[in-house]
Amino acid sequence: MEDQRPQTIVDYDLVCTPGSRYKTIALFWENRHLNKQEKTTPVYNVSNMDNEHTLSMYRIYMEQDTEYDAAMLLLGRWEHWLHLCGTTFFKPHIEKWRAEKIAKDASIAHKALMQGAREGNLTAARTILLDSRKVQGAGRPSKQQVNQAAAQAAELDQFLLSSIGKLS
Repeated sequence: MEDQRPQTIVDYDLVCTPGSRYKTIALFWENRHLNKQEKTTPVYNVSNMDNEHTLSMYRIYMEQDTEYDAAMLLLGRWEHWLHLCGTTFFKPHIEKWRAEKIAKDASIAHKALMQGAREGNLTAARTILLDSRKVQGAGRPSKQQVNQAAAQAAELDQFLLSSIGKLS
């Protein structure tokens, strides 16, 4: 059975050595001075924009829906991505990118909930309101906190239903 070459945004030969070993720091423009003896050409950079020589790995990562999608598009193999994420050079970058991606995804979700609430979606409105009141404590909530949250949710449901009744 023939080994299928992964589909990547750049030629797969640029992300692996001729012996099919994973390139890591050699992938990046920022490390080009370290690779003089290898004669490799970097294909990515870690800045937020492409330059005339390389593509922005950050930009491509942020444009994908999941980290897995980004890994497959950029490197073609999940194992290669995990290996890269473990390197001293790349680890601080991916940690920042992951935190930003979480914030970006939360913002997109919040905007969708807000739009749903504006269009009369009670579940969206309730979710927004409950999230805004949420104060996360350590450990399991007490019975009193659980009962209080249930009472607030019931009160909120009544308020929303009465508000909808007034609008129609």
